[in-house]
Amino acid sequence: MAVLPSAIRTEAPWHRFGMGLSLLCLVHCFALPWLLARLPAVALAALPEALR
Repeated sequence: MAVLPSAIRTEAPWHRFGMGLSLLCLVHCFALPWLLARLPAVALAALPEALR
């Protein structure tokens, strides 16, 4: 394993944290519209049969 300068070693955890947050943002940006598009179907499934 290569020896890294101290500045890179101390910044690396923050870079990984930032990349993790970016990944969560990406998942959120794809999942939220998908879930909102399915909300009417979920609402209909929750209604009693007499109201459909």
